[in-house]
Amino acid sequence: MFVEVIIKLKKHFILYLFILFLTGCSGTSTQQITIYKSLGEIQCQAKTGSIAMIRQELFNANIYVFGKGIKGDDGVARITVCGASTGEIGIFVIKQQDYKKAKALGFMQY
Repeated sequence: MFVEVIIKLKKHFILYLFILFLTGCSGTSTQQITIYKSLGEIQCQAKTGSIAMIRQELFNANIYVFGKGIKGDDGVARITVCGASTGEIGIFVIKQQDYKKAKALGFMQY
């Protein structure tokens, strides 16, 4: 009786292992990269740039963007003075293969 149970478990184990192997190979992996571009905002002036506008640039260049993108800053400390950059950037995740097209539009790797 015990030997029969072990044999059945062994058969099922091989079947489960085979199924696990197949499901592990079924997905396609897309390499992603995070990019950014300045929003072009200037202190003391009306807001002119937006995440949506920059995302549209990528869309117009046939670059797929994962998610909506987020607003961030470039991490550079700035003096508060009219006419200086705010340092705001738009951050997006795209496919690695599209980076050359994005770079041509002025985007940089984050």
